[in-house]
Amino acid sequence: MPAIRLARYMCVSVLLLSIGPTAYGQAPMPASSAILGQGTANHIAKFNGSHNIKDTAILEFSGCISESATLNQSQSGVLCMHDPDGSGATIDAISAFPTDRITFLGENQSSTGDPVGVQGVTSSTDRGIGLRGQAVNSAGNGIGVLGESYPPNGAAGVFNHSGDSTLVSIGDSANMIIGVHAGADGVYKSLFRVDHDGKVFAASYNIGGADFAESMSVAGKRSQYEPGDLLAIDRTANRRLARSMRAYSTLVAGIYSTKPGVLGSQHTMDDPSLATEVPMAVVGIVPCKVSTENGPIDTGDLLVASSTPGYAMKGTDRNKMLGAVVGKALEPLRNGRGLIQVLVTLQ
Repeated sequence: MPAIRLARYMCVSVLLLSIGPTAYGQAPMPASSAILGQGTANHIAKFNGSHNIKDTAILEFSGCISESATLNQSQSGVLCMHDPDGSGATIDAISAFPTDRITFLGENQSSTGDPVGVQGVTSSTDRGIGLRGQAVNSAGNGIGVLGESYPPNGAAGVFNHSGDSTLVSIGDSANMIIGVHAGADGVYKSLFRVDHDGKVFAASYNIGGADFAESMSVAGKRSQYEPGDLLAIDRTANRRLARSMRAYSTLVAGIYSTKPGVLGSQHTMDDPSLATEVPMAVVGIVPCKVSTENGPIDTGDLLVASSTPGYAMKGTDRNKMLGAVVGKALEPLRNGRGLIQVLVTLQ
């Protein structure tokens, strides 16, 4: 090929290569605006302008949103809510999952101290509510607030009123718990309350037991006694009982209660001494151990102590019965020994 033709061919080829893209109708792309700013590893960033970024105070840690060094170290995060137009803005967590699903779970896995899963706080000077639970389906059996405890010494619910009760106005009361009910007119009516000192106020009391009992210490170990035992005053110690041992004993005091409706005590409710005492029924209806050693027992018979330890019998000797009667039989016993219902009426 002549030298001049070869040179002309090479120049055309170089020209085509240099303008190739334009030959297909594509214009060069303009350079994009650079994203400026700075950030820290694991911190969530935010735009601080049209194309500038910087750190937020939120840190991603082990797959969880947590705090950065700019926040209080006792908090894992802070969620702030503003209500600029006064519409009462709320934050809703809504779940439509089936039964036994949790919409919001607050879990603290710390094994020491007093870890809190969920805490509600109000600073209102009016009727502020720290935490509120509602069951709104009128056709269901919903529970507004449920407390559950699995440890043996745990508590399903604890109420602590730590305010100064001396600042309460005369006629008012500092209360630990108040039970109210809204009537058809929408007016709330108090049904019961427990005041600052633990006193309970209610319109009536419906209890599972059928007697009033007094917590009393006993001679020997508590495990040696059982419900239904006829108890008598122990003269060898102060304020102590023992099983009745002698027929027509005037030391008879009451019956070991199976399930007292009301239990009185000289001790506070958390005094360990209560664990060593027994509930002695002094008024009401309780099961009692009885013997027919003084004849068959009929309904209505007056009962006194027998010679069998812890057992009562029918009283027949009127000269010995003053101060010796423990109660009246509400059931018969024809022979032997047994357990019958007795109306405790000390005489």
